[in-house]
Amino acid sequence: MRRWGYQLSDDVYLRVLGTTGAHTREIFRAAFGPDIPIEGVNWRLEATGPRPRVGAGTWWSKGAGSGAAQKGERRVYLPGPGRYAPVPVYDRYRLPVGAKIEGPAIVEEKESTVVMNGPASAWVDPSGSLIVKLIRRSSG
Repeated sequence: MRRWGYQLSDDVYLRVLGTTGAHTREIFRAAFGPDIPIEGVNWRLEATGPRPRVGAGTWWSKGAGSGAAQKGERRVYLPGPGRYAPVPVYDRYRLPVGAKIEGPAIVEEKESTVVMNGPASAWVDPSGSLIVKLIRRSSG
């Protein structure tokens, strides 16, 4: 069998299957012929271990604060007042767990950008996710 550049013999497959080989090889050759090699097509590995303590959301921003996460301002169109205005821009990776931001604001990271161009609040939950809550404007 050729996979990833490795040629494995029938004996390797039989050892993985936990057999001595002679009996399994005999059954296989009786069913498929003497010239067809045994081929492992599908392998499954299952591993268990202690559950790791993952502190998602803390590794990139440990010890940082919301003030340290602000990296500048940018002009953004605000539909409420109908004009462009400067809003704070935050570095997502510097926002620690529990950080709160009031919109309008921008949160940038390599993978995405969150633009809150109206009334909203955002916070970093314990898993490190940025949760945004839009604030409903009253009509009138």
